[in-house]
Amino acid sequence: MGNMITKRIEKEEISNLKFPSKPIKLRTPEERKGLFKKLHDAEKLGNLFHNKIEIIFQDEEGLKSVFTTIWV
Repeated sequence: MGNMITKRIEKEEISNLKFPSKPIKLRTPEERKGLFKKLHDAEKLGNLFHNKIEIIFQDEEGLKSVFTTIWV
């Protein structure tokens, strides 16, 4: 994702964040497919290999990142 500057937080802090009320608008069907592929790949890493991944997201204050395992 390039050289983004994010504030690293612990996953337990996520419930205290405030998120924008408007949903993310993906510009094209290809963007939507790409996002779902990344999520599916992260899910596989968590379920099969117990690997942690970095999730980058934006709340009302700016970009945040968290390292965690995605389980399904």
